[in-house]
Amino acid sequence: MIGRDPTIKPAEPDRIDLQDYLRRELQSQLESSTFRLEYKHCIDRLIAFLNQDHVEVRLYGATGERTPFLHAKAYLFPSYSIVGSSNFTVPGLEGNTELNVLLADAQAAQEMRNTWFTEFWDHPSVDKDYKSKLIAELERSKFGSRAYTPHQILMRCLYTLFQPKESPAVKGQATTLELADFQQEGFERALQLLERHGGAIVADAVGLGKTYIGLRLIDHVLAERRQPGYVPRALVISPAQVRNLVWEPKLREFGLMADLLSQEEMGRPDFNSRRYSYCDIIIVDESHNFRNKLTSRYANLQRLICGGRRRKWVVLLTATPINNTIFDLYHQVLLLTRNDDRYYSSWGIPNLFQLFKDLDKGKGQITELLFQTMVRRSRMDVLKRQQAGEKIIIGGQEIRFPRRILGQFTYNFEDSFHRLYGRWVTYIEELFLAPYNLDHYLREKQIKSTEEELRNEVITSLMKTLYLKRLESSIKAFEYSIRWQAAFQDRFLDFLRQGQLLDGSRYRRLIALEAEELDDSVEDFLASLPSVDPTHYDLEELTRAIRADQEVLNQIIKGIDRIQSEVQTGEDFDLKLLSFKQMMLSLEQEKVIVFSYYRDTAEYLYQQLLEDTEWLRAMAEKRPALRDSSASLRIELLTGKTPNRQREVLVRRFAPRFNRLSDQERGCSPEEEIDLIICTDVLSEGQNLQEAAALVNYDLHWNPVRMIQRAGRIDRMGSPFEELMIINGFPEQGLESLLGLVKKLQQRIALIDQQVGLDASVLGEVISERSLEEIRLLKEAQSPSAQSEVLQALETKVDLVSLDEMKFPLLEFIQQSGMQAVEEIPLGIHSTRYQAPQEGLFLAFQVKDRHFWHFYPRQAGQIAMNPAQLQSDWASIFQLLYCQPGEFSKPDDLPPAPFDAEIFQVLQPAINNLLNLLNQRQSSSFLRPTLPQWLRRIYLCLTEAEDNHKLDSVTEEARQRVLNLVTQIKSIRTYERDCKTFWKIYQQDRDVSNLIGSPDILVSIV
Repeated sequence: MIGRDPTIKPAEPDRIDLQDYLRRELQSQLESSTFRLEYKHCIDRLIAFLNQDHVEVRLYGATGERTPFLHAKAYLFPSYSIVGSSNFTVPGLEGNTELNVLLADAQAAQEMRNTWFTEFWDHPSVDKDYKSKLIAELERSKFGSRAYTPHQILMRCLYTLFQPKESPAVKGQATTLELADFQQEGFERALQLLERHGGAIVADAVGLGKTYIGLRLIDHVLAERRQPGYVPRALVISPAQVRNLVWEPKLREFGLMADLLSQEEMGRPDFNSRRYSYCDIIIVDESHNFRNKLTSRYANLQRLICGGRRRKWVVLLTATPINNTIFDLYHQVLLLTRNDDRYYSSWGIPNLFQLFKDLDKGKGQITELLFQTMVRRSRMDVLKRQQAGEKIIIGGQEIRFPRRILGQFTYNFEDSFHRLYGRWVTYIEELFLAPYNLDHYLREKQIKSTEEELRNEVITSLMKTLYLKRLESSIKAFEYSIRWQAAFQDRFLDFLRQGQLLDGSRYRRLIALEAEELDDSVEDFLASLPSVDPTHYDLEELTRAIRADQEVLNQIIKGIDRIQSEVQTGEDFDLKLLSFKQMMLSLEQEKVIVFSYYRDTAEYLYQQLLEDTEWLRAMAEKRPALRDSSASLRIELLTGKTPNRQREVLVRRFAPRFNRLSDQERGCSPEEEIDLIICTDVLSEGQNLQEAAALVNYDLHWNPVRMIQRAGRIDRMGSPFEELMIINGFPEQGLESLLGLVKKLQQRIALIDQQVGLDASVLGEVISERSLEEIRLLKEAQSPSAQSEVLQALETKVDLVSLDEMKFPLLEFIQQSGMQAVEEIPLGIHSTRYQAPQEGLFLAFQVKDRHFWHFYPRQAGQIAMNPAQLQSDWASIFQLLYCQPGEFSKPDDLPPAPFDAEIFQVLQPAINNLLNLLNQRQSSSFLRPTLPQWLRRIYLCLTEAEDNHKLDSVTEEARQRVLNLVTQIKSIRTYERDCKTFWKIYQQDRDVSNLIGSPDILVSIV
């Protein structure tokens, strides 16, 4: 007879599900018991004992309205009885100090059995069939013979890995922020990462509400860290436009206090990081703008993070953590680790930089890093949830995403402007661009100069790619680049005739021309270039190359002048522009956004549309509101030249409902609303433009990240439309020749990268062969299924590894079978999968809050237990384990699984491998990193200063502080520029006191 102990507190005053409670308690005890053969035999003997017919087990208090407790311990035998405090456990019977009374009276024992015991044994609340439930629970455990399917194993592993661990501080915390379920999960996951590491990246796809997760984190920190006499502080860093349009009104709406700082302010040379370094949490919105460590804004942000309050949390928000190369993500992760490459060494990542070098070469695995740094859900992940039955509720309203439909407008690239476009493509390929690669013209070449020549060749290939991209965009964008290059080569040759040779390859901002926002004049460009000794170069060959380029460039300019003249007289016209206008006339959507990569193209398109009164009148006729009022189509232009305040006004006029500063704000009048906005990618970040149902990419999107990011401006939660049009412009004829030349140039860049290695920050936007193939697929996708497939592929490419992709099978299982179905699958169980993708042994371990998935492959008929053969990447193992429940028999229909004692022959070696791994990680985390050369010089100088100089007590104390900073603070790399400047001054004045005093200033900052 088993009953409820009074220490078991019921959920309600008098009622508890005792069967369920004891089942969970027994499951927990069995799960925590070490899996040993001796204990396995013990459980087998217990099951055999219980299976005997003369053994009965009943549960007192299992049914009824009340749950009485039975706390007495009595052992009744035919001729005697024992009553006392001993529980029916090994400690209770053998080890504990107990007090029991032996009644050696057969009559008394019989009377106790027939009266006292029988009253409980036959009580109406008793479960008389509890024995079968107890046996079933024992059989279900890792010690029993219950069989499980591989799908159940996968579900239990995923549940253990993703099991929500709500912070006690969050439970019951009052908040005015209402999040959808998936957003709440994202908030809780980010909070776990922040509590563990102090940093996290929220990288949900565009339009999924990252801002609200950031707001909830601010809300949590301000509430949790507030104490008498201490008010926590929050800092939000974002693009200026996003700050004004999004963060200011949202913080005001939810009554949250935070300092607001624009990314543009952070790029200023005089930025004071100490002013903001004592905050408790930093939210960095659109953090991919900090992907380049060479910029001032990056250096200032790193200083801000590393200085001041050490417990500050750092949260990066970005839908596109990788824009160009994998190192974009690396530099953002360094913000989380405070510039420490070895921070995650105890988590299986010995060195971050080495990991990303391997990833860049197609080696290594990124999943573990993402588990420790990132919250990432794609649009497809959320759509899958909805398809599986989950409802996304915000503000009492169900939110659904619109369906994306691809459209296109095409034109004949080769026939444009008397077939000059096709001829210009050939001209571009023939350009030497000699001023950017002077090393090619050295009289005597060495290994170093040859490598430099190859690197400079990359610049010329990038420039040619830029010209091809601008040519496809518009004749105006192409004209600007060609005229600029022609003027530059003319002036370069003038300097050369005067005996001055300038090195164009040293001008790093040259590649920034691709960003189209540069307005450097030719004279400014020339003034920035260093001079080199002309006697080392073959000036005759260099001059020939420049003159050849001048001839080609002048031929192109003559063609451009001819085209412009003929367009003015109506003898010729822009085929691409004409196709765009015709497409716009066929659109049914009221509001449209048109994106171009280049400002020159956007300005050209804007001007051309405004001048075409007939087209404007036709567009107005399509809109009832304009037709009835005789008003014209309202078109506006927004580029990098547009002042920030004017940008905000334009955004509010285009999408007034979603960009009001408060609920009381009326917004603009209908007469002021914009119908068509032409813009560059300055409008593609963090903007709520979902009042538009159509988006047009006027030029080819050479990077799919950009297309997905743009689409996110209108494809957002809360969009009032069921369908959205994403329209791309494509050359009908001439596309292959254009893509072919771009491919050839990019292959040359990739080859040079393999030979000498290139700085990722120089390469800019990478155009891979896969990107070129995706352009073709987008152009050819006509049916809805083909369009959906291409869009899903692009989303997947942008998504890196979606951790929700691993989590979704678990969510689907819980929605279909309930949470209890997965919770009841015990830990420690096993299964066998036949016809698996790869033969081997999979083991899942949990050590406190750390999880390990290990896969040992089968080789030559044996499980290879060598640690070198071990696979431990989550995503790879998930692909091996992934299966559907329909692939196997129903769990209840499976026959008992025979026990195989050979498991112990591989289990102990696997455990030893895990322990060795943990020891190695623990040891490596304590290793002190080697000082870089620039810091070693300062360290040696300061250690020698004690012997060579008589220092006063104040200076000596400062010296010790600086030495401690140099050797102990892992974030010292953040101050590399400063330290190098101090060292340079020391080399000039040899004043040790100044060398000590200068870095000592950093001590107060750090």
